[in-house]
Amino acid sequence: MISHEKALQIVLEKVGKSAIAAVEPQNAFGFACAEKIYSPMEYPPWNKSIRDGYGILISDAGKDVKVSGLTAPGGPQKYTIEKGVASGILTGGICSSDMEAVVKIEDVVNNTDGTITLPVDIVPGMNIEKKGSVLRTGDIILDEGDELTPAAIGALAFTGISKIKVWSAPRVKIIITGDEIVPPSETPSQFQFRDSNSGIISSVLFRNRVSDISVHYVKDNHDDYKEILTTELPEIVILSGAVSMGKYDFVPEILNSIGVEKHFHRVSQKPGRPLFFGTRNETLFFGLPGNPMASKFCMDYYVAPAIRKLMGLKYHSLKIAARLEKTIETHSPRTQFISGITSFYNGEISFLTLEEKGSSDIFSGAKANSYAIKEQGDTTLKDQMVTVLPSDIFI
Repeated sequence: MISHEKALQIVLEKVGKSAIAAVEPQNAFGFACAEKIYSPMEYPPWNKSIRDGYGILISDAGKDVKVSGLTAPGGPQKYTIEKGVASGILTGGICSSDMEAVVKIEDVVNNTDGTITLPVDIVPGMNIEKKGSVLRTGDIILDEGDELTPAAIGALAFTGISKIKVWSAPRVKIIITGDEIVPPSETPSQFQFRDSNSGIISSVLFRNRVSDISVHYVKDNHDDYKEILTTELPEIVILSGAVSMGKYDFVPEILNSIGVEKHFHRVSQKPGRPLFFGTRNETLFFGLPGNPMASKFCMDYYVAPAIRKLMGLKYHSLKIAARLEKTIETHSPRTQFISGITSFYNGEISFLTLEEKGSSDIFSGAKANSYAIKEQGDTTLKDQMVTVLPSDIFI
């Protein structure tokens, strides 16, 4: 068996990039730019006030001046600048080239005769944002590989950019294996269970902007399984179950028979030891264990970063140091990823392990938001700091 670090390294080495698509910015949230985006305009397009106040000449500093006119944003200039006269202006209002400064409304004294007294300390350009000082025509708004955040989408809308190129989300085929598994909408017989794994897998895919997902159910039958794998394949195939060492665990054998190159099978980790990863042409094959919590961990730790790389997104593994709230006494020769709840209270991050009854216990795991790492050889962990991975490990 290989380590989880080595397994993840292999996965990422085998991942390329998906196809590029042109989309409208409002539909691109969470995707990555596949090109540099240059500004078609400058901002601000004119000198503008950044405060509500009065436009003045520097020579009037410290003096009483009259007030004439008011310029508001979205309208033309409504003032004349001259010695002894200030002009009212609101935030965003246009400043003419002869307006030397804007004094904030709270910094003047209102006199009974209608004049105002200006402060003494006024510097040229005060509270005036110069034309093109924030953004110039041709400046780079977004670089290739930048993630389209809400602010980035707002910047594109503001500059009038209506189409951008992004790396598209991959198509994914999910194959659920087992005579004992029925779709969630069906009533299981005495010896069957409803499928939970397709929901887990699809949720992780949705969180990573993948929406083109198909789910297929296959019995423990070689021919049926092989048939579904010989049809047109998407960028990613996720197989749930039948990857271990039992009589009906035939997925690795079938994948080999259709030309899938195995890169690893079995990882020194708990949960998820039977994990399989292989490739054929441009398709990635992930064989996940059938136990729900093992499937969930492998999606978080391996499949999610593979998708982010396919989509051109930058990522890093987010690790947090947290105080352990409850003793962990499980023992394993493998690295363990223990589900639990990470919380922040009174300035301290803490981790509370859940009362899991194995990797099939989806009920305890339903409340988990993170994993505590218990390395190989560690004995009991008690009242100490542990390394925690949030469920959305790669950001």
